[in-house]
Amino acid sequence: MDFFQDIAGGSLIGEVGGKARGLLYLSQAEFPIPPSFVLSAETLAELYDESGAIREDKKDAFLTEAKQLFDDRWPVIARSSAFDEDGRARSWPGIFESVMVKKEEDFPGAVGRVLNSFRGPNAKKYRSLHKLAEPVVSGMAVVIQPFLLGEIAGVCTLFHQYRMIVEVARGHNLAITSGKRAPMRAIFNLEAGVSTPKGDSLPPRKALNEIVSTVMRIQEALFRNQNVAVEFTFRGEKLTLLQARPNPSGAPEEDPLDLPGIYARVAEFMDAMEIQRTEWSLLETFDLLAFHYLGRRRHRGEPIEHFRIRIHGDAASRVKSAGWIASRMGGYDNLYSPPPENKAARERIEELARDGILMIFSLDENDDFIRFERTFRSKGKEIRLGFSYPMSETTIEEWAFEKRRLDRSSAAQARDHIDRQRRDLDLMEKMLIVREDVYEQGMIEQIGFMRKHVLEHGAVIDEVLKEGIPEGGTAGISFKPNQRVVRGVAVTEKTVMKTRAKRFIYFADDLEPSFLDQIGRMDAVVVSRGAFCSHAAALCSEFNIPLVVETRNIHLINEGDEVEVDLWSGVVETVGA
Repeated sequence: MDFFQDIAGGSLIGEVGGKARGLLYLSQAEFPIPPSFVLSAETLAELYDESGAIREDKKDAFLTEAKQLFDDRWPVIARSSAFDEDGRARSWPGIFESVMVKKEEDFPGAVGRVLNSFRGPNAKKYRSLHKLAEPVVSGMAVVIQPFLLGEIAGVCTLFHQYRMIVEVARGHNLAITSGKRAPMRAIFNLEAGVSTPKGDSLPPRKALNEIVSTVMRIQEALFRNQNVAVEFTFRGEKLTLLQARPNPSGAPEEDPLDLPGIYARVAEFMDAMEIQRTEWSLLETFDLLAFHYLGRRRHRGEPIEHFRIRIHGDAASRVKSAGWIASRMGGYDNLYSPPPENKAARERIEELARDGILMIFSLDENDDFIRFERTFRSKGKEIRLGFSYPMSETTIEEWAFEKRRLDRSSAAQARDHIDRQRRDLDLMEKMLIVREDVYEQGMIEQIGFMRKHVLEHGAVIDEVLKEGIPEGGTAGISFKPNQRVVRGVAVTEKTVMKTRAKRFIYFADDLEPSFLDQIGRMDAVVVSRGAFCSHAAALCSEFNIPLVVETRNIHLINEGDEVEVDLWSGVVETVGA
């Protein structure tokens, strides 16, 4: 007897896997979990033979104990808890089985199915992709929980301490983890508030507030400085946590930009141009102000504004004499760039541009402006730079260009960004009002100009959204919005196992784990179903494959089409169509 260990009992013996340990930690920290039990890997090796069949001499005792524990709790769900699963390095999303058990006599077979999935074909493919050795002995434990149906249930994932995704369905969270759909979704920027809902609607406000605060407390208490994934259910108004684990799948391109490092590279370029630090300044665009006063930083994959560099005084006269070329861009006058014959400067500018650092140079032969110096640290070195106010406002010409380049998808993304800017400007103004420095007091007026700019930009966006662009094409929601377009040949689930294409873009209802051995050939995955917290999304994230979910009109894409997938808007277009 005593095959089952009560996870809330305070300690666990043997190999129990990440899922069981996560539940134990939740219980010890007094978070609400359901009655949960675990069969350790050692216990299962005693109970089951190598084929996954229960040993006849153990069956009666096993069933007797199960009946005592679960007689009033059927159905229950038997969930995998392998030694390397749900850990810091790998999550094994959707690779192992979970089995619902409705009656006592089916229980041994259900546990055997979970146990066998440890050596199943999907597990073999996953190990091969990660170059993991095949285990000599089983490392699979099994967690048993009541199968809880609630009014709502779902999954919450917190990325990098700043972005949280909450996806909710009615009844059970299997609709989310399986990738069927996410009827209710909220995406939080923890610095700026909640984005517009990305599903049919937002989850109920009271439940949403409770799960957000709970997940943040879980991260602080159990998984500090890690991504966290939490499965939950609400029965009435009572929150129950079904699982909590570190989430290694993450989103590396969403890491905040290293602005001090970028400042250092800009300064190195200006040093190479023999322009002294006191002879130039960076103009305080919105991105720079948000970093200086609020600690905000855009994230990799989201383009930052151009770095506008004001070269002034004698240095402005020198670069003019050196043949710098005057230009005009988007309504801005007085812009210059090094001459083509200065190949060293051009090569440095191109190198910076490849890394997303785009520079615009303005010449100002006067020195009659306020220059404000700030100090930063980058790679252990101190860097001191000057900053000054913006020199111009946006023109009607630029707004006309902005309107031409927007469609409904990109306009919706831009609306989220504009709303965040507006909130941040309000916060910065409140902070600056109490400052006494002349420069910072003058910045309040500049924020007024920026607010006008944001309002005008928002009006342009609203015009595009109001006018509308026909939505008869193929488009979905990008899992990790990125300013990149992926181009390739379309391959569907019908031919993925036999296609001769070395690289392709995979189109299907969903990404099944059975196709894992092909994932190394996929440049992107586009699915008609999907949730951001699904197993398929975790797999794509873990293997760094761009993913577009909830794609409408996916049937318009045919096998062999040359397609482009916009990872910012989620729009899919056939090349040459």
